[in-house]
Amino acid sequence: DLSQAIGGYKDILKQYPESSLVPLAYMRIGTIYTKMGKRKKALEIYEEFILRFPKHALTPIIRAKMEEL
Repeated sequence: DLSQAIGGYKDILKQYPESSLVPLAYMRIGTIYTKMGKRKKALEIYEEFILRFPKHALTPIIRAKMEEL
């Protein structure tokens, strides 16, 4: 269930905010929202990612995902 997956990733964000898994969790949440047709929610998550991790290795991928939306 996609909603449960989002909940699991959001738990990582809340419970382990300093974890190295946080950027990946953001990306996966955005991807799931995209699959669910929730474009606005996906963009919000991707924008938050870029604000928090502007120089992360995943940032170019996130920017490309935003352009696709």
